[in-house]
Amino acid sequence: MAGDDTTQLRLSSSARSSDARTIIALTSATTYRGFTNQVQSRQRSVFVNMQAGQRYYIEVLTQNASGDAHVSVAWEIPAGQGRVYESARPIEGKFLSPYVVDASVSVPASVSTQPGTRIDVPVTIRHTGADVVSQGILETSLPAGFRLPQNSQGWRSGYRYLRIIAQSEAGARGPWAAIAEVTALTTRGAAIPTSAWRVAHVSSEATQCDSGAARHAFDGDTATYWHTDYCAHTPTFPHTLTIDMGAWHPLTGLIYTPRSAMQNGNIGAYRIQVSVDGQHWVNAASGTFLDDGSAQRAPITLATPLVRVLATPIQSAVSHTVILPLIVPSQTGRAPLTVEVRALYDRSVQPWSDGALGNNRRVVTIQVQH
Repeated sequence: MAGDDTTQLRLSSSARSSDARTIIALTSATTYRGFTNQVQSRQRSVFVNMQAGQRYYIEVLTQNASGDAHVSVAWEIPAGQGRVYESARPIEGKFLSPYVVDASVSVPASVSTQPGTRIDVPVTIRHTGADVVSQGILETSLPAGFRLPQNSQGWRSGYRYLRIIAQSEAGARGPWAAIAEVTALTTRGAAIPTSAWRVAHVSSEATQCDSGAARHAFDGDTATYWHTDYCAHTPTFPHTLTIDMGAWHPLTGLIYTPRSAMQNGNIGAYRIQVSVDGQHWVNAASGTFLDDGSAQRAPITLATPLVRVLATPIQSAVSHTVILPLIVPSQTGRAPLTVEVRALYDRSVQPWSDGALGNNRRVVTIQVQH
């Protein structure tokens, strides 16, 4: 394997991701497809015997500190059956196919209820892939006026992941971004506590020549800060900081506090994305912050989703049924209402065509009888 900067290769003895083991781990960069660089002793795995015609799960993890980024994997093709021995030949796309986890969701086609009552909607999720999924998530949004009862059956509302994308520097002083403090706001403008927050991903951070680690962006101290790297490398825009808030929260806005001692890195144009699972992202806000050193608010007006986490491993061809409990408002219109339920997995979900419902999305129609 060759890569820049930190790379890891995982391979399974079967088609199951749960069997994968790390066979190569590089902590320093190589040249592009430099399979015989100075780190060669760490670039080659031990001998792995792979049988023709058998499917194997392979996974490459890579993290770029700054500058160029690349990763490539090669194998040795043995001689035989009209082939000649080939050393360090990059694996071709014809030998690869995407690893996909598929989900099947079922709900009743329609249900009837009365105004001001509770209705329980059964939701069944069935894992139809060949692998074991460590965590599944059901997601839905409620019609206006509907709400969860006090006993929500494990459903919770909001987003768990927050991503800040800096697209420019407010004063055009350089390709940097910095945050002294970021505050996420929930219902009625209350600040979400940051004790459970962690950095899920950062595009770069200045830790060699500065104390600009990403974790300082939410440590409660405006004297510390996250600053993009300018030590060994100076990456260009956009810069991203992704935060795992540790739990799901309704979001109504974000407060960005720039550094008070220096203007370099004040964020200008920005975009904010949110996610319930850290993989499927929704654009929540965008705009331009002023270059005046003040704390500034970016409002978020998205509808708040409901999520239900299935924490136990989901075996292939096994179904799980949960209840979606709904309190129907006492005042509703006469038109039927619809609720769409979607399944998300800890890995990619089988894609569907725009406008069409895939297996992982189903709609239940709620008819309120007047």
